[in-house]
Amino acid sequence: MGFRHEALLYSGPDELTELSAAFVSGAVTEGEPVLAVMERPKLERLRAALGPHASGVAFADMAEMGRNPARFTARWQAFVADHPGARRLRGIGEPIYAGRSDDELAECRLHESLLNLVFDSATPLWLLCLYDGDLQGRPEVDEALACHPSLVAATGRTPSGHYHLLDPVEPFRRPLPPPPAGADHLTFSADSLADVRAMVAGHGRRAGLDDERVVEVVLAVNEVAGNSVQHGGGTGTLSVWHTAQRVVFDVADRGRIDDPTVGQFPPAPDSDHGRGLWIANQLCDLVQVRSTAGGSSVRLHVHSA
Repeated sequence: MGFRHEALLYSGPDELTELSAAFVSGAVTEGEPVLAVMERPKLERLRAALGPHASGVAFADMAEMGRNPARFTARWQAFVADHPGARRLRGIGEPIYAGRSDDELAECRLHESLLNLVFDSATPLWLLCLYDGDLQGRPEVDEALACHPSLVAATGRTPSGHYHLLDPVEPFRRPLPPPPAGADHLTFSADSLADVRAMVAGHGRRAGLDDERVVEVVLAVNEVAGNSVQHGGGTGTLSVWHTAQRVVFDVADRGRIDDPTVGQFPPAPDSDHGRGLWIANQLCDLVQVRSTAGGSSVRLHVHSA
């Protein structure tokens, strides 16, 4: 039994609970380890519907595990690693839900696609991703649905007619929208990383972040800027802007990133690569990484206070 990646389309909270409980109960009955990841209210409804079976299930709040979608794949990989020798494991999660921003939706679509790249045909994981039918029609949601070979609904299972056309790396090569007019810009090199840190700290305080959060964000951006100096041609450009709910730090350089999963997995203790983006993914609310023929961009989103 190899990797199985399916999307479940549901209509309304009752159908979500019913179909999720059937999938999870099946795993418990078969003695298969299972991890359920949803928003907390949905998790509580699922837990209640499972009854005694709930004791055989691991639960995780999507608002914590998946607020930054770049953390998805590492969590599923860790779930597999925690059960060596298992005949089959099951996972159920809802990466896209009402309230996600457009940037978050774009990252969910990318990371749903990358799951097909990270897990090979020998991985004994059956992953069921939940999608509210009311969200269909939004481009990012429809593209995410197309990352699954099979679609499941209350009426049964059907093959996805678009799955075979998808290149899992293609979204990683799409450039991000440019920084908006009015963004602050700073060109930096190894000699001016202190200016980067000062600029980040100033914008963090302007966004209402407390001192501890400012320190975390300065560390994250400094790590990414250091990568530009070391791997991106020695220089980079930091752009910063504010929205109603967040402050955004964009680090762009002339370097090329070939691994679309960079920064998603903890680096080996003796490795000198991947640590900066891993740190950024743990500290920021959303991290977007893109690399094109013209260079790379790492965009860090931090919720305002």
